Parts: sequence; C-alpha cells; structure tokens
Amino acid sequence: MASGLEVSYCAGPLGVQNVSSIAVDRILFHPDFDMWLLDNDIALVLVRAPMQLGTGSSPVCLSKFVDLMEWGDCWVSGWGSTVAMRKLDAKLYKVKIRLLEWETCQQLMPQVTRNMLCAGDPLKGKDACKGDSGGPLTCEKTNHKGTWYQLGIVSWGEGCGRKPGVYTNVSNYLAWIHTETRRLGKPFKLKSGNLPLLSPWAILLLNFLMFLLVHN
Repeated sequence: MASGLEVSYCAGPLGVQNVSSIAVDRILFHPDFDMWLLDNDIALVLVRAPMQLGTGSSPVCLSKFVDLMEWGDCWVSGWGSTVAMRKLDAKLYKVKIRLLEWETCQQLMPQVTRNMLCAGDPLKGKDACKGDSGGPLTCEKTNHKGTWYQLGIVSWGEGCGRKPGVYTNVSNYLAWIHTETRRLGKPFKLKSGNLPLLSPWAILLLNFLMFLLVHN
C-alpha cells in the first residue's frame, strides 16, 4: 500500500496549468526490474478513484510497437528541466522528437536492451531531461491521425540532447499490464477497433520515486 501518496496529471490541454492530484492506492513494481541496467523500468500506480476525464483529458491508447515506419509525429512531455543541471520547472513542457531504429541506438549506447526504445533529435538538442523520468512518449500512427499512443516511458539518457533518450518500450508490457490490472479488478479497457486504453484507475509509471518527488 502507498497510503498518503498522490500523483498529479494534466486535466486539460498540454501547456495549460490545469493540474489535478489524486490519491494513490498502491504501486506495482515490475518483478524483473534491474536497477543497474534499468531493464524492465516500469511500474503501475493504481489510484483510489477514477480520474475525471473529459474532452480535455482522456486515456491514452496502447499499441504494439513493431514497424518504425508505422509511426509519425512523436512528442515527449514532462515537468523536468529544460537544461541539464538546472533546477526543475513547475511548468509542463513538450518537445517533438523522432524514433530511432533500435540497432542504431544500440551502437551509440551498447547497454540498451530489447525492452527499450530510443527517440530524440540530438542535432537540434531535443530530448527529455532531468526530472522528466516517468513521463510519456506519445506518437500518432501515420495512417491514423488524431489518435495518440503511448509507446514509451522516459527512462534514462546520457546528458540532455547529446544522444537519443532511452525509453521503456511499453508494448513489451501489455500482457503484464493486462494481467495485473485485471487481477486487481481494475482492468484497462478496450476501445472499438481493439485499441487498448489505459484505465482511469491506473497510471503507467517509470522511476516512480523521481515521479512522486517531482509531482508531490
């Protein structure tokens, strides 16, 4: 149990400071998390009551990540610093980045595992940074504009903007998410067209301690 903890979420358009807090029921760690490699860097936060969703905020879709060419615009968002080593910001930021082939990323950072994916724009210095851990990497499909999918969770990187950022590959954990949320009676729901949606009862989370420190 995680009694007394709260998480915050943006209950409106990105960039508008319309943030709500909700009490946490429990945190589920991935049983195979490796603190040295940051492999399986994912957890689930189950909240005590459903989030109040509407036209300005809705559950994100989840999808298998197989073909890089299937994905178009990608954005990472968070409350982290915009420059390495600077203090965290109270403002929610977003930046457009691009997905990289896993093999390309693995050549730059050999410690990357198959449970990770890479994204960024090092030539323009676009990347997640300190304090963004746990934030979402969301993308549109090239043939399905207007629907957003969470492909990654900000995990780690080497500096900010110098190399691609490394993200937990959410699609590798769809079965685990489904099993755990169903076991606790709060399963994530299926949208028409078999697009899995994250339930308002559950929040995907990585580096949960940093996330809670930033958002509390």
